[in-house]
Amino acid sequence: MSVLINPRPGRLAALGLTAALAACGGGGSSDSSSPTDNLYAASSEAQKAVEGSLSAANTAVSKSVVLGQNPLFDLGSPSAAAANAAAAKRPRAQVLALGKAQAVEAFTCVELDLFTGPCTGSATVEANFAADAVKIPASSFIAMSFTNLAGPVDGLAISLSGQYRIDFLSEIDTKASSYANAHLKLSTTAFAGKLGEYSFGPDSSVATVDYDASGAPTLTIGDLVLSKVQLEGPLTNGQYRLANAQVRQPYWASGSGNKIDYLLKPWELKASRPALGSIATLAASNAASAKVEVTASAAASVVYAVQISAAGATKRYTVTASYASGSDTPSYSVSELN
Repeated sequence: MSVLINPRPGRLAALGLTAALAACGGGGSSDSSSPTDNLYAASSEAQKAVEGSLSAANTAVSKSVVLGQNPLFDLGSPSAAAANAAAAKRPRAQVLALGKAQAVEAFTCVELDLFTGPCTGSATVEANFAADAVKIPASSFIAMSFTNLAGPVDGLAISLSGQYRIDFLSEIDTKASSYANAHLKLSTTAFAGKLGEYSFGPDSSVATVDYDASGAPTLTIGDLVLSKVQLEGPLTNGQYRLANAQVRQPYWASGSGNKIDYLLKPWELKASRPALGSIATLAASNAASAKVEVTASAAASVVYAVQISAAGATKRYTVTASYASGSDTPSYSVSELN
């Protein structure tokens, strides 16, 4: 499944559920005031560029996975969804949709046809489109509620609770090769659980997913915009690898109308620390830019090289994040280079 990420091939691709990764940022700054409410060249901004990059990476992983995938509907493409629906050849959510509009039905874990071993819990599903529909009309929806649902999927332990709803803002052709120009709204309420060794949630969000003419999605949650998120390799609460991600969020998450665009390519977390070689490129509303690169990483400290270009000048900084034993919250020190 590849709405925003594709962590596992085949059947598990429709089951890539995660949520908020533990934040790696924190600490204080002796020079924290911004006279422009936008990116400029200063030691305080170098630290904030590091913290903003960490936040953008964690958000890209957590939100794109929670809102981009769920266990009953593959949002990557209609054909991929159908392939993951086993013998029924339909997205699992559509398999569970009922012929009677607005109907609600309860399912045991076995009836969901999701788990590959002993399972517990249940789910209720409400939908207003028919299970055999080839085209799902605009204004259709499917709402799922999970109650202590748990079991193995191809050897991976999964548990789910909470609510997940998909509203179709445009018509979907389930036989098409992509969701080109389609629009969806995704809503979660106290959506939580576990995927293998990774725990997530509870997540309560409302997002829109807009697909362009090529079928590539962009996810928007308020002021947050995510696109081109590519997550690779093992996923745990302290480990991920973003091969690519684009994130737009307000200036240092301040709620300002000014924005920072982040290109994370690549960005990797290992043992809850940003890994050597992780790179973030920042572009601000005022045409200023920055580059953040991890140049050293260990349990006790992570060192970043930061370059900020603003108002025709470029300054370089070294930002060091120091971690006390047993803590994932760093304190920062910043030095400006000549």
